[in-house]
Amino acid sequence: MPVLYHDLAQIQANILGCVSGLRNPDRKKEIDAFIAYTQAYFPQPAPLGLWETAREDLLRFACNLPHYHDIYKRILERAQPRLLCLDNACYGRRAYILRIAREMGIQTGEFQHGLISPAHPAYNYPKEVTESHPYTVYLPQTILTFGSYWSDCIRVPVEKVPVGFSYLQEEAAKSALSPQLDVLVISDGVNPQTYIDLISALAEQDPSLRICFKMHPGEMPFAERRYARLMGIPQVRLAGPEPIYGLIGAARYVVGCFSTALYEALAFGKRPFVLDNELSRQHIHGDIFIRFQDASDLIERLRLAQAPGEAKKEMGAYWAQDGDLRFLNLVEPFLNHA
Repeated sequence: MPVLYHDLAQIQANILGCVSGLRNPDRKKEIDAFIAYTQAYFPQPAPLGLWETAREDLLRFACNLPHYHDIYKRILERAQPRLLCLDNACYGRRAYILRIAREMGIQTGEFQHGLISPAHPAYNYPKEVTESHPYTVYLPQTILTFGSYWSDCIRVPVEKVPVGFSYLQEEAAKSALSPQLDVLVISDGVNPQTYIDLISALAEQDPSLRICFKMHPGEMPFAERRYARLMGIPQVRLAGPEPIYGLIGAARYVVGCFSTALYEALAFGKRPFVLDNELSRQHIHGDIFIRFQDASDLIERLRLAQAPGEAKKEMGAYWAQDGDLRFLNLVEPFLNHA
């Protein structure tokens, strides 16, 4: 079966959009009205330049959109898929692909790629929006989640099917039995200063701790500038692009604020420690997590913590079992060419 790439489709649409400009002049008025409405009702202070940047992005997208539609319709007519799965489908950035597929009778879906919570804006909309037909045609018909917990966090009109995460379970099964480092701190990439302060205080208050800091993948290019202070602490190691599962398996304790990796640690028998702040209260739920206030509180809780391995019994709702079989049962009708 040939593999088709759509990278050039994005480039082609961008070029054509620059040449053609706005096909419909009313779009500019609609975008200006949308920006004005959003700005008036935005619930918190916006970063400097946000509205100007948003307006420019929307205008550029409006120029490209007719070309996206034409190009992707031709791609799907050529490929003739029965099932189309789109990464980040609910985010809406490429919702036009979902609409085209639906119009062509193609089943659409999204694989869960990371953390979903009741506070995640891409997966939670009020009923007044979710019951609107113009909105629903831009959604996938099915979301394949890691487990029932994640399905329960979604409030958009889609079918939610827990299929697990077999790769995670395979990696957890072969992880190291004896810890090779004391504390693994996992960044979410949102607030670097939080982790700099926490790790620095941990190292100062307990010099015996072996600490590894795993940056968010998006932070890797800025590591030396962003985390220079941590690089000067002997007992702290900054992990590069190495796989995170090996680090989770090697750690005695896992620490973070809000990241899917904190839930993934449950599959390794770790009971994660979560910094108690507004973000973690919004996105990390469950009594299985141990919350702490600061470095001193964390050190005390590490001393009192249960032995690693006792958290595996809590993972069922987060990571559905028999994921391969569940997935095959789901896609089998689309693979049957009879």
